[in-house]
Amino acid sequence: MLGMVGRDEPLRVASTVTGHSSGSSDDDDVIVIGGTGYVGASLCNHLVDLGHRVIATSRSANPDFDRAGIEHLRLEVLDLEASPMCAGGRVAIICPWVPLVGSATPPDWISPLLERLADTGTTTVVYFSTIWVYGDQLAGRLTEESPTGSTNPYASAHLDNESRLTRLADRHGLDIVILRMSNLIGADPFFRCRSKIAFAHELTAMAVNDRQIVLRSPPNTRRNLLPRSLLHHDLTAVLDRPVETGRVSTFNVGGPDTTTMLELANLIARVVEQHDGQPVRVEHQAASDGPQTFDLDTDSIRSLAGAGPDDLTRELSMILTDLTHGRCQTMSPS
Repeated sequence: MLGMVGRDEPLRVASTVTGHSSGSSDDDDVIVIGGTGYVGASLCNHLVDLGHRVIATSRSANPDFDRAGIEHLRLEVLDLEASPMCAGGRVAIICPWVPLVGSATPPDWISPLLERLADTGTTTVVYFSTIWVYGDQLAGRLTEESPTGSTNPYASAHLDNESRLTRLADRHGLDIVILRMSNLIGADPFFRCRSKIAFAHELTAMAVNDRQIVLRSPPNTRRNLLPRSLLHHDLTAVLDRPVETGRVSTFNVGGPDTTTMLELANLIARVVEQHDGQPVRVEHQAASDGPQTFDLDTDSIRSLAGAGPDDLTRELSMILTDLTHGRCQTMSPS
């Protein structure tokens, strides 16, 4: 999971500064917790493009960014006492560690982290949650006011963190933004460094290596797909808002439509076929009976951010580039 931290790995407080300007203002600093994860890595690059000085934290020294403007810190969120927060930013973005299915419930790490962030001068905290907080089976129109609740440990952990963030916003004088995100689709600068890859990368790898895509889920399984460029567009609008202490804002963040896994697989097959001219076959089990449909209401974020880029074909083409040209960047030994 993004930003995952290991309990058995003690943190050695170490930072690698990759060329940020010594004249940059603290007001431009953004700390990304889980900054080398699937959400965080590309986000760090986007923030640098916007002119921010970025502090990316993760549990280990590798992979590392080969780019000016990004400082890499090792941070263990489950053991902050052993991991002093020696740097902060006006904005903190949390791409969180949450348990996988079957994992034990983790301790509360959000509360001490928020306190530490506030002590270092953070005023705005953005937390990436998930649309799966709306239930194990998504159905109907899902707005930010829809009932929440899940038996899935992944979604339950996000709900627990959302509750703590809401409760502590006023106490620490923070402006909290919770982004309930659908399935993110986009390039990953550290794709080749990962032991577990995103599902769109997995399907694209099947198409490239095996000339076939084999779907494990029923072909009519519904998904809302979020192009990475649209996520970055929306987050930029969130960060541009004036700060309001004690405010808690929740936004659904996703694409404009739902699709099926079969439609996604066919689109990936076409992208790969256009790239190398070889056919790609899509195999799947029988469709499930009466699949539930859902509609993710993103009116709130659209009202704030306006229309943004929505080009899944472009995102899939960049994923294909990850597979064919990507490399794993590593930190040089100190």
